[in-house]
Amino acid sequence: MDINRNGDMTQGNIVSILTKLTVPMLVGSLVQQFYNVTDLMFVGRLVGAGALGAVGVTGTLFGLIFALCNGTATGLGIIVAQYYGKKEKDEVKRTILNAYFVLFILGAAIHGGGMYCAKYLLRILDTPESIFREAVIYFRIICMGSIAVSFYNGLATIFRSLGDSRTPLLFLALSSAVNIVLDYLFLAVFSMGIAGAARATILAQWAAAVGCIVYAVKTREEFRVDIRKMEINWRRVRTLLYTGIPLALQGVLISVSVLFLQRIVNSFGEAAASAFAVTSRIDMLSQQPYV
Repeated sequence: MDINRNGDMTQGNIVSILTKLTVPMLVGSLVQQFYNVTDLMFVGRLVGAGALGAVGVTGTLFGLIFALCNGTATGLGIIVAQYYGKKEKDEVKRTILNAYFVLFILGAAIHGGGMYCAKYLLRILDTPESIFREAVIYFRIICMGSIAVSFYNGLATIFRSLGDSRTPLLFLALSSAVNIVLDYLFLAVFSMGIAGAARATILAQWAAAVGCIVYAVKTREEFRVDIRKMEINWRRVRTLLYTGIPLALQGVLISVSVLFLQRIVNSFGEAAASAFAVTSRIDMLSQQPYV
């Protein structure tokens, strides 16, 4: 049985179904971690240890953003899965339309808040002065991809709710490849420094989000929403938020604990911040099978 063709996970061998669904999700989690790891590798080799520390410091803040987006997206996916399981196609479409609205507002809020509060947040983390300016530049540029991160995570979760965990993985793999190529071009060829690494990341994120949206609309009826016939339903939006916010806060609490640890590490200086950046990424990769 191929769950990616009919989306029905209520029939067939349960072990086979779970394997087909969860293995792409695990691989996707590993690939997603390589976004920041790739930047660390290229920045450390081509820009310097100071820039490496700047990327590492902002990585903890980016983890907070990801927790917000991923947790909210998971909540949206739960509602979609419920209607899809009941075979209420119109309700699935209406939920996806309202999910688009929630994802856009979330991404826009993170974008604006991150741009405005970048210096304040990095001061709270006691970022060493030697890397403070570069950290601010990197984080502000990264925030420009917040809407893309929000939409990709939302679409990926909706795809999984419909029984398809392979499609999000394919676009994430494509995005990772784009990030690697652009990192090399922007840093090794054009010498754009830490700003180049950040631009490579957000362009790769937008590639994943836009590609996933286009593919979803072209291949799945559920995503073909006629906005002229449907409208934002605030009761439905509240339901989506009621489900998504607790999951988002769960991830945020974990990220906040890491932020406190980052602040302590930063107090030891640039070298300690750089070392923590590298080792924490390795630790994150090792934890993915359990997440």
